[in-house]
Amino acid sequence: MKTSKQIGKWLAMGTLLLASGTGALAATWTGDGADNDWDTPGNWQDNTVPAANDPINFGNLTPEVATVSVDNNHTGLLVGQITFSDTTAYTIGGVAITSTNSSNVITNNSSVRQTISADFYSGWSASGRTINGGEAGVAFVSYVNSSAGDWGHIVSGNISFDKFYISTPDTKGSKGAGYALAYYGNNSTTTVNEIHSTTPGPDGEQGYGFNLTGNQTFIITGTTYFEGSMNIGAGVTVVLQGAADVNSIRYFEASGNTAALINNADMVNTKYAWVTGTLGGTGQFSIRGTRLHRASTEFHLAPGDINSVGKLGFVGGAAEGWNSAGSVVTYDWNYNHDLTAAAGVGFDQIYVEGTLNFGADTQYVLNLVGLDGASLDDFTALESGVWDIITATGGISNFDTSRWTYDDTLFDLALSGDATSLQLLLIPEPTVSALLLGGSLLLSALAALRRQRSARSRG
Repeated sequence: MKTSKQIGKWLAMGTLLLASGTGALAATWTGDGADNDWDTPGNWQDNTVPAANDPINFGNLTPEVATVSVDNNHTGLLVGQITFSDTTAYTIGGVAITSTNSSNVITNNSSVRQTISADFYSGWSASGRTINGGEAGVAFVSYVNSSAGDWGHIVSGNISFDKFYISTPDTKGSKGAGYALAYYGNNSTTTVNEIHSTTPGPDGEQGYGFNLTGNQTFIITGTTYFEGSMNIGAGVTVVLQGAADVNSIRYFEASGNTAALINNADMVNTKYAWVTGTLGGTGQFSIRGTRLHRASTEFHLAPGDINSVGKLGFVGGAAEGWNSAGSVVTYDWNYNHDLTAAAGVGFDQIYVEGTLNFGADTQYVLNLVGLDGASLDDFTALESGVWDIITATGGISNFDTSRWTYDDTLFDLALSGDATSLQLLLIPEPTVSALLLGGSLLLSALAALRRQRSARSRG
Protein backbone atom coordinates (compact mmCIF):
# COMPACT_ATOMS: atom_id res chain seq x y z
CA MET A 1 0.00 0.00 0.00
CA LYS A 2 1.40 3.38 -0.96
CA THR A 3 1.57 6.08 1.71
CA SER A 4 0.04 9.51 1.18
CA LYS A 5 3.59 10.93 1.26
CA GLN A 6 4.62 8.72 -1.66
CA ILE A 7 1.46 9.57 -3.62
CA GLY A 8 1.99 13.30 -3.08
CA LYS A 9 5.59 13.01 -4.15
CA TRP A 10 4.69 11.15 -7.34
CA LEU A 11 1.97 13.70 -8.18
CA ALA A 12 4.51 16.51 -7.79
CA MET A 13 6.91 14.71 -10.08
CA GLY A 14 4.18 14.18 -12.64
CA THR A 15 3.32 17.87 -12.66
CA LEU A 16 6.98 18.77 -13.16
CA LEU A 17 7.48 16.30 -15.98
CA LEU A 18 4.34 17.18 -17.87
CA ALA A 19 5.62 20.75 -17.89
CA SER A 20 8.74 19.68 -19.78
CA GLY A 21 7.01 20.36 -23.07
CA THR A 22 8.14 17.12 -24.66
CA GLY A 23 4.67 15.68 -25.12
CA ALA A 24 5.71 12.49 -23.31
CA LEU A 25 5.51 11.46 -19.67
CA ALA A 26 8.91 11.29 -18.04
CA ALA A 27 10.40 8.06 -16.82
CA THR A 28 11.26 8.39 -13.12
CA TRP A 29 14.11 6.50 -11.48
CA THR A 30 13.09 4.75 -8.25
CA GLY A 31 16.13 2.53 -7.70
CA ASP A 32 13.95 -0.29 -6.36
CA GLY A 33 15.51 -2.96 -8.58
CA ALA A 34 18.03 -5.60 -7.52
CA ASP A 35 20.87 -3.62 -9.12
CA ASN A 36 21.57 -0.14 -10.49
CA ASP A 37 21.30 -1.08 -14.17
CA TRP A 38 19.43 1.22 -16.52
CA ASP A 39 17.67 -1.72 -18.20
CA THR A 40 16.31 -3.22 -14.98
CA PRO A 41 12.53 -2.53 -14.98
CA GLY A 42 12.35 -2.48 -11.18
CA ASN A 43 14.50 0.67 -11.10
CA TRP A 44 11.82 2.70 -12.85
CA GLN A 45 8.38 3.90 -11.85
CA ASP A 46 5.68 1.44 -12.95
CA ASN A 47 8.46 -1.09 -13.68
CA THR A 48 8.87 0.40 -17.16
CA VAL A 49 12.26 1.04 -18.70
CA PRO A 50 12.28 4.36 -20.63
CA ALA A 51 11.67 4.18 -24.33
CA ALA A 52 13.94 5.94 -26.80
CA ASN A 53 13.76 9.75 -26.55
CA ASP A 54 11.74 9.71 -23.29
CA PRO A 55 12.40 12.51 -20.78
CA ILE A 56 14.09 11.21 -17.61
CA ASN A 57 13.74 12.35 -14.01
CA PHE A 58 16.17 11.62 -11.19
CA GLY A 59 14.92 12.75 -7.77
CA ASN A 60 15.03 11.68 -4.15
CA LEU A 61 14.51 8.03 -3.40
CA THR A 62 12.53 6.23 -0.70
CA PRO A 63 14.28 5.65 1.62
CA GLU A 64 16.42 8.69 0.85
CA VAL A 65 20.09 8.18 -0.03
CA ALA A 66 22.86 10.72 -0.55
CA THR A 67 24.47 9.29 -3.68
CA VAL A 68 23.46 6.89 -6.43
CA SER A 69 25.47 5.39 -9.33
CA VAL A 70 23.36 4.48 -12.33
CA ASP A 71 24.97 1.89 -14.65
CA ASN A 72 23.90 2.44 -18.23
CA ASN A 73 24.57 -0.72 -20.28
CA HIS A 74 22.05 0.17 -22.97
CA THR A 75 23.97 0.45 -26.25
CA GLY A 76 22.75 3.31 -28.44
CA LEU A 77 20.76 4.95 -25.62
CA LEU A 78 18.65 7.92 -26.77
CA VAL A 79 17.13 10.19 -24.13
CA GLY A 80 15.04 13.32 -24.01
CA GLN A 81 15.38 15.91 -21.27
CA ILE A 82 17.23 14.79 -18.12
CA THR A 83 16.05 16.49 -14.93
CA PHE A 84 17.64 16.26 -11.48
CA SER A 85 15.73 17.36 -8.40
CA ASP A 86 15.85 17.32 -4.58
CA THR A 87 19.05 16.31 -2.71
CA THR A 88 20.34 13.04 -4.15
CA ALA A 89 23.64 13.20 -6.08
CA TYR A 90 23.64 10.93 -9.13
CA THR A 91 26.48 9.64 -11.26
CA ILE A 92 25.28 8.28 -14.60
CA GLY A 93 27.92 6.07 -16.19
CA GLY A 94 28.31 3.23 -18.62
CA VAL A 95 28.02 3.38 -22.40
CA ALA A 96 27.43 6.53 -24.43
CA ILE A 97 24.26 8.62 -24.09
CA THR A 98 22.80 10.70 -26.92
CA SER A 99 20.39 13.53 -26.13
CA THR A 100 17.66 14.13 -28.68
CA ASN A 101 15.50 16.70 -26.93
CA SER A 102 14.67 19.78 -28.97
CA SER A 103 14.98 22.29 -26.12
CA ASN A 104 16.05 21.43 -22.57
CA VAL A 105 18.85 18.86 -22.55
CA ILE A 106 19.80 18.72 -18.86
CA THR A 107 18.32 20.66 -15.95
CA ASN A 108 19.70 20.45 -12.42
CA ASN A 109 17.04 21.67 -10.00
CA SER A 110 18.71 19.87 -7.11
CA SER A 111 20.90 21.32 -4.38
CA VAL A 112 23.83 19.00 -5.13
CA ARG A 113 26.29 18.49 -7.98
CA GLN A 114 25.25 15.94 -10.62
CA THR A 115 27.68 13.90 -12.72
CA ILE A 116 27.54 12.39 -16.21
CA SER A 117 30.45 9.96 -16.46
CA ALA A 118 29.27 8.26 -19.66
CA ASP A 119 30.29 9.69 -23.03
CA PHE A 120 27.71 12.30 -24.02
CA TYR A 121 26.73 13.12 -27.60
CA SER A 122 24.62 16.02 -28.70
CA GLY A 123 22.87 14.51 -31.71
CA TRP A 124 21.58 18.04 -32.35
CA SER A 125 21.08 19.61 -35.72
CA ALA A 126 19.74 23.02 -34.68
CA SER A 127 20.46 25.67 -32.08
CA GLY A 128 18.76 26.54 -28.82
CA ARG A 129 19.46 23.46 -26.69
CA THR A 130 19.76 24.32 -23.01
CA ILE A 131 21.90 22.94 -20.23
CA ASN A 132 21.10 24.39 -16.81
CA GLY A 133 23.60 23.32 -14.20
CA GLY A 134 22.00 25.33 -11.43
CA GLU A 135 24.07 26.64 -8.57
CA ALA A 136 25.29 23.16 -7.63
CA GLY A 137 26.41 22.34 -11.17
CA VAL A 138 26.56 19.45 -13.62
CA ALA A 139 29.87 17.72 -14.34
CA PHE A 140 30.61 15.82 -17.56
CA VAL A 141 33.64 13.73 -16.66
CA SER A 142 34.04 11.81 -19.90
CA TYR A 143 33.83 12.65 -23.60
CA VAL A 144 31.38 15.25 -24.94
CA ASN A 145 31.01 15.61 -28.70
CA SER A 146 29.01 17.25 -31.43
CA SER A 147 29.46 16.35 -35.08
CA ALA A 148 26.22 17.56 -36.63
CA GLY A 149 26.20 20.88 -38.43
CA ASP A 150 25.27 24.13 -36.71
CA TRP A 151 24.12 23.62 -33.17
CA GLY A 152 23.98 25.59 -29.98
CA HIS A 153 23.91 25.59 -26.21
CA ILE A 154 22.22 27.98 -23.87
CA VAL A 155 23.95 27.36 -20.56
CA SER A 156 23.31 28.68 -17.08
CA GLY A 157 24.61 27.92 -13.64
CA ASN A 158 27.81 25.91 -13.22
CA ILE A 159 28.92 23.39 -15.85
CA SER A 160 32.14 21.41 -16.12
CA PHE A 161 33.49 19.16 -18.86
CA ASP A 162 36.47 16.83 -18.88
CA LYS A 163 36.85 16.41 -22.66
CA PHE A 164 34.82 18.61 -24.96
CA TYR A 165 35.00 17.91 -28.72
CA ILE A 166 33.53 19.90 -31.60
CA SER A 167 33.81 18.41 -35.08
CA THR A 168 31.94 19.45 -38.23
CA PRO A 169 32.48 19.40 -41.99
CA ASP A 170 34.72 22.16 -43.35
CA THR A 171 31.75 24.05 -44.77
CA LYS A 172 30.21 24.43 -41.33
CA GLY A 173 33.42 25.88 -39.95
CA SER A 174 33.79 28.33 -42.82
CA LYS A 175 33.25 32.04 -42.56
CA GLY A 176 29.67 32.86 -43.45
CA ALA A 177 28.44 29.32 -42.92
CA GLY A 178 27.61 29.73 -39.25
CA TYR A 179 29.27 28.36 -36.15
CA ALA A 180 29.86 24.72 -35.36
CA LEU A 181 29.01 25.55 -31.77
CA ALA A 182 27.20 28.63 -30.50
CA TYR A 183 27.63 28.59 -26.73
CA TYR A 184 25.43 31.21 -25.07
CA GLY A 185 25.92 31.84 -21.37
CA ASN A 186 23.24 33.08 -19.01
CA ASN A 187 25.23 34.11 -15.92
CA SER A 188 27.10 30.84 -16.24
CA THR A 189 30.54 29.50 -15.37
CA THR A 190 31.88 26.65 -17.50
CA THR A 191 35.08 24.79 -16.62
CA VAL A 192 36.67 22.53 -19.25
CA ASN A 193 39.72 20.35 -18.74
CA GLU A 194 40.36 19.64 -22.43
CA ILE A 195 38.72 21.13 -25.50
CA HIS A 196 39.24 20.19 -29.18
CA SER A 197 37.69 21.93 -32.16
CA THR A 198 38.24 20.43 -35.61
CA THR A 199 36.21 22.92 -37.62
CA PRO A 200 38.62 24.48 -40.12
CA GLY A 201 37.57 27.16 -42.54
CA PRO A 202 38.96 27.57 -46.06
CA ASP A 203 42.60 26.39 -46.05
CA GLY A 204 42.37 26.12 -42.29
CA GLU A 205 41.94 29.87 -41.91
CA GLN A 206 39.25 32.20 -40.64
CA GLY A 207 36.72 29.52 -39.90
CA TYR A 208 34.05 30.12 -37.30
CA GLY A 209 34.23 27.06 -35.10
CA PHE A 210 33.33 28.13 -31.57
CA ASN A 211 31.21 31.18 -30.75
CA LEU A 212 30.94 32.24 -27.10
CA THR A 213 28.27 34.82 -26.37
CA GLY A 214 26.09 36.05 -23.53
CA ASN A 215 27.19 36.70 -19.96
CA GLN A 216 29.57 33.93 -18.95
CA THR A 217 33.00 32.85 -17.76
CA PHE A 218 34.60 30.00 -19.71
CA ILE A 219 37.67 28.46 -18.03
CA ILE A 220 39.93 25.95 -19.81
CA THR A 221 42.25 24.25 -17.33
CA GLY A 222 44.03 21.81 -19.67
CA THR A 223 44.73 21.41 -23.38
CA THR A 224 43.09 23.68 -25.96
CA TYR A 225 43.33 22.70 -29.62
CA PHE A 226 41.59 24.53 -32.46
CA GLU A 227 41.95 23.86 -36.16
CA GLY A 228 39.26 26.43 -36.75
CA SER A 229 38.58 29.51 -34.69
CA MET A 230 37.10 30.94 -31.53
CA ASN A 231 35.00 34.08 -31.27
CA ILE A 232 34.58 35.62 -27.83
CA GLY A 233 31.59 37.90 -27.59
CA ALA A 234 30.66 40.83 -25.40
CA GLY A 235 30.17 39.91 -21.75
CA VAL A 236 32.33 36.78 -22.05
CA THR A 237 35.56 36.13 -20.14
CA VAL A 238 37.70 33.22 -21.32
CA VAL A 239 40.52 32.05 -19.05
CA LEU A 240 43.20 29.74 -20.49
CA GLN A 241 45.24 27.86 -17.92
CA GLY A 242 46.76 25.06 -20.02
CA ALA A 243 48.64 24.65 -23.29
CA ALA A 244 46.82 25.92 -26.37
CA ASP A 245 47.51 25.05 -30.00
CA VAL A 246 45.51 27.23 -32.35
CA ASN A 247 45.77 27.18 -36.12
CA SER A 248 43.48 30.14 -36.74
CA ILE A 249 41.76 32.09 -34.01
CA ARG A 250 39.75 35.30 -34.10
CA TYR A 251 39.29 36.80 -30.67
CA PHE A 252 36.66 39.40 -29.88
CA GLU A 253 35.55 40.11 -33.41
CA ALA A 254 32.79 42.73 -33.32
CA SER A 255 32.31 41.96 -29.66
CA GLY A 256 32.64 45.27 -27.81
CA ASN A 257 34.76 46.26 -24.84
CA THR A 258 33.25 43.84 -22.31
CA ALA A 259 34.91 40.73 -23.75
CA ALA A 260 38.10 39.41 -22.17
CA LEU A 261 40.68 36.73 -22.85
CA ILE A 262 42.89 35.97 -19.87
CA ASN A 263 45.75 33.83 -21.18
CA ASN A 264 47.65 32.16 -18.33
CA ALA A 265 49.03 29.48 -20.66
CA ASP A 266 51.38 29.07 -23.60
CA MET A 267 49.24 29.69 -26.66
CA VAL A 268 51.18 28.45 -29.68
CA ASN A 269 50.71 28.62 -33.43
CA THR A 270 48.19 31.46 -33.29
CA LYS A 271 47.67 33.07 -36.70
CA TYR A 272 45.44 36.04 -35.87
CA ALA A 273 44.24 37.66 -32.69
CA TRP A 274 41.69 40.32 -33.55
CA VAL A 275 40.78 42.15 -30.42
CA THR A 276 37.99 44.52 -29.47
CA GLY A 277 38.07 43.90 -25.74
CA THR A 278 40.67 43.00 -23.14
CA LEU A 279 43.67 40.76 -23.72
CA GLY A 280 45.36 39.83 -20.47
CA GLY A 281 46.98 37.06 -18.48
CA THR A 282 50.34 35.79 -17.35
CA GLY A 283 51.08 33.50 -20.30
CA GLN A 284 52.40 34.05 -23.77
CA PHE A 285 51.25 33.98 -27.36
CA SER A 286 53.35 32.38 -30.07
CA ILE A 287 52.03 34.23 -33.08
CA ARG A 288 52.74 33.50 -36.74
CA GLY A 289 51.12 36.65 -38.13
CA THR A 290 50.19 39.01 -35.34
CA ARG A 291 47.25 41.28 -35.79
CA LEU A 292 46.12 42.29 -32.37
CA HIS A 293 43.19 44.44 -33.35
CA ARG A 294 41.23 45.79 -36.26
CA ALA A 295 41.05 49.34 -37.58
CA SER A 296 38.92 51.94 -35.78
CA THR A 297 38.44 49.86 -32.65
CA GLU A 298 39.43 50.00 -29.00
CA PHE A 299 41.11 47.30 -27.01
CA HIS A 300 42.91 46.86 -23.71
CA LEU A 301 46.15 45.10 -22.84
CA ALA A 302 46.10 43.94 -19.22
CA PRO A 303 48.98 41.70 -18.11
CA GLY A 304 48.31 39.53 -15.07
CA ASP A 305 45.36 37.43 -14.07
CA ILE A 306 42.09 39.09 -13.11
CA ASN A 307 42.98 41.89 -10.65
CA SER A 308 46.62 40.86 -10.29
CA VAL A 309 50.06 41.94 -11.46
CA GLY A 310 51.82 39.83 -14.10
CA LYS A 311 53.81 39.56 -17.33
CA LEU A 312 52.20 38.91 -20.71
CA GLY A 313 54.34 37.76 -23.62
CA PHE A 314 54.31 37.62 -27.41
CA VAL A 315 56.90 35.27 -28.86
CA GLY A 316 57.77 33.49 -32.08
CA GLY A 317 57.24 36.43 -34.43
CA ALA A 318 57.21 40.17 -34.86
CA ALA A 319 54.49 41.94 -32.89
CA GLU A 320 53.48 44.17 -35.76
CA GLY A 321 49.82 44.63 -35.07
CA TRP A 322 49.49 47.34 -32.46
CA ASN A 323 49.07 49.92 -35.17
CA SER A 324 45.69 49.63 -36.91
CA ALA A 325 44.52 52.97 -38.28
CA GLY A 326 42.06 54.88 -36.12
CA SER A 327 42.34 52.51 -33.16
CA VAL A 328 42.86 53.23 -29.48
CA VAL A 329 45.04 50.85 -27.47
CA THR A 330 44.81 51.14 -23.68
CA TYR A 331 47.50 49.57 -21.53
CA ASP A 332 45.92 48.86 -18.12
CA TRP A 333 49.15 48.88 -16.12
CA ASN A 334 48.69 47.39 -12.66
CA TYR A 335 51.06 48.01 -9.77
CA ASN A 336 51.38 47.03 -6.11
CA HIS A 337 52.64 48.91 -3.06
CA ASP A 338 56.18 47.58 -3.54
CA LEU A 339 57.21 49.45 -6.66
CA THR A 340 60.83 48.31 -6.23
CA ALA A 341 59.89 44.65 -6.83
CA ALA A 342 60.64 42.95 -10.15
CA ALA A 343 58.40 43.08 -13.21
CA GLY A 344 55.50 40.67 -12.81
CA VAL A 345 55.68 41.01 -9.03
CA GLY A 346 55.54 44.73 -8.30
CA PHE A 347 54.19 45.91 -11.63
CA ASP A 348 52.91 44.71 -15.02
CA GLN A 349 55.09 44.13 -18.03
CA ILE A 350 54.53 43.16 -21.67
CA TYR A 351 57.47 41.39 -23.31
CA VAL A 352 57.96 40.76 -27.00
CA GLU A 353 60.45 38.37 -28.55
CA GLY A 354 60.93 40.23 -31.79
CA THR A 355 60.18 43.79 -32.85
CA LEU A 356 57.37 46.08 -31.78
CA ASN A 357 56.10 48.77 -34.11
CA PHE A 358 53.81 51.54 -32.83
CA GLY A 359 51.55 52.87 -35.57
CA ALA A 360 51.44 56.47 -36.69
CA ASP A 361 47.62 56.41 -36.89
CA THR A 362 46.96 54.73 -33.54
CA GLN A 363 46.38 56.42 -30.19
CA TYR A 364 47.71 54.88 -26.98
CA VAL A 365 46.58 55.29 -23.38
CA LEU A 366 48.56 54.31 -20.29
CA ASN A 367 46.07 53.69 -17.50
CA LEU A 368 47.67 53.20 -14.08
CA VAL A 369 45.70 50.86 -11.79
CA GLY A 370 46.76 50.41 -8.18
CA LEU A 371 45.91 47.05 -6.57
CA ASP A 372 45.18 46.25 -2.92
CA GLY A 373 45.07 49.90 -1.93
CA ALA A 374 48.16 50.98 -3.87
CA SER A 375 47.93 54.54 -5.22
CA LEU A 376 49.97 57.36 -6.74
CA ASP A 377 51.13 58.17 -3.21
CA ASP A 378 53.38 55.11 -3.48
CA PHE A 379 55.17 56.81 -6.37
CA THR A 380 55.46 60.22 -4.77
CA ALA A 381 57.07 58.57 -1.74
CA LEU A 382 60.00 57.64 -4.01
CA GLU A 383 62.71 60.09 -5.02
CA SER A 384 63.06 58.49 -8.44
CA GLY A 385 62.04 55.41 -10.38
CA VAL A 386 62.18 53.74 -13.77
CA TRP A 387 59.90 50.87 -14.80
CA ASP A 388 60.26 48.84 -18.00
CA ILE A 389 56.58 48.53 -18.91
CA ILE A 390 57.16 47.03 -22.41
CA THR A 391 60.26 45.23 -23.68
CA ALA A 392 61.10 43.96 -27.17
CA THR A 393 64.23 41.98 -27.94
CA GLY A 394 64.32 43.25 -31.53
CA GLY A 395 63.70 46.86 -30.59
CA ILE A 396 60.76 49.28 -30.49
CA SER A 397 60.09 51.63 -33.38
CA ASN A 398 57.83 54.61 -34.11
CA PHE A 399 57.35 55.58 -30.47
CA ASP A 400 55.96 59.12 -30.19
CA THR A 401 54.83 60.60 -26.87
CA SER A 402 52.36 62.87 -28.70
CA ARG A 403 50.25 59.80 -29.48
CA TRP A 404 50.20 58.70 -25.84
CA THR A 405 47.84 59.85 -23.09
CA TYR A 406 49.22 59.52 -19.54
CA ASP A 407 49.83 61.53 -16.38
CA ASP A 408 52.65 63.74 -17.64
CA THR A 409 52.67 65.83 -14.46
CA LEU A 410 54.12 62.90 -12.54
CA PHE A 411 55.71 60.72 -15.22
CA ASP A 412 57.65 60.71 -18.45
CA LEU A 413 57.54 58.02 -21.13
CA ALA A 414 60.72 57.30 -23.06
CA LEU A 415 62.63 54.57 -24.83
CA SER A 416 65.71 53.08 -23.23
CA GLY A 417 69.09 53.91 -24.78
CA ASP A 418 69.10 50.73 -26.87
CA ALA A 419 65.40 51.16 -27.81
CA THR A 420 64.46 47.73 -26.43
CA SER A 421 62.29 49.03 -23.55
CA LEU A 422 59.49 51.52 -23.18
CA GLN A 423 60.09 53.04 -19.76
CA LEU A 424 57.87 54.86 -17.31
CA LEU A 425 60.00 57.43 -15.49
CA LEU A 426 59.02 59.21 -12.29
CA ILE A 427 59.58 62.96 -12.43
CA PRO A 428 61.36 63.66 -9.14
CA GLU A 429 60.05 66.41 -6.90
CA PRO A 430 62.59 69.17 -6.24
CA THR A 431 64.47 68.82 -2.92
CA VAL A 432 64.71 71.59 -0.31
CA SER A 433 68.34 72.27 -1.20
CA ALA A 434 67.43 72.44 -4.88
CA LEU A 435 64.67 74.93 -4.11
CA LEU A 436 67.07 77.03 -1.99
CA LEU A 437 69.73 76.92 -4.69
CA GLY A 438 67.20 77.85 -7.32
CA GLY A 439 65.97 80.73 -5.19
CA SER A 440 69.53 81.96 -4.59
CA LEU A 441 70.34 81.83 -8.30
CA LEU A 442 67.17 83.77 -9.07
CA LEU A 443 68.02 86.47 -6.53
CA SER A 444 71.58 86.74 -7.90
CA ALA A 445 70.24 87.11 -11.41
CA LEU A 446 67.82 89.85 -10.33
CA ALA A 447 70.61 91.70 -8.50
CA ALA A 448 72.85 91.54 -11.57
CA LEU A 449 70.02 92.84 -13.73
CA ARG A 450 69.49 95.81 -11.36
CA ARG A 451 73.21 96.65 -11.44
CA GLN A 452 73.21 96.63 -15.25
CA ARG A 453 70.21 98.97 -15.37
CA SER A 454 71.81 101.30 -12.79
CA ALA A 455 75.07 101.48 -14.77
CA ARG A 456 73.21 102.34 -17.98
CA SER A 457 71.25 105.09 -16.25
CA ARG A 458 74.45 106.70 -14.93
CA GLY A 459 76.07 106.56 -18.35
